[in-house]
Amino acid sequence: VGVGGRWEVLDGRAGVRLMPDGRGTSSLSRVSLLATHRFVVNPNLGRRDAKPGRGDAAGGTYADAKRSAGEASGYWAAKRRAMSQPGLWALSELPKVLRG
Repeated sequence: VGVGGRWEVLDGRAGVRLMPDGRGTSSLSRVSLLATHRFVVNPNLGRRDAKPGRGDAAGGTYADAKRSAGEASGYWAAKRRAMSQPGLWALSELPKVLRG
């Protein structure tokens, strides 16, 4: 994510930096992600005035904006389909099998 000439590698689920720079959780990360989630749901909202913890333009929270974006983009439906594949869970057990 790049905002104001500053680039970050973010965890999109938590809204935090993947590569900390010693300043703790990034408020820029939450603001950037909230603005992006809002934009996915309604491009007319733009990417301005996102304030994490204070809700979005529709009066919802960050979690609400994230959920709405997932539903609007089809990401959550695709993720549910992918995660429901039996082979995925079998592969997750492989390290336990190899350790014996």
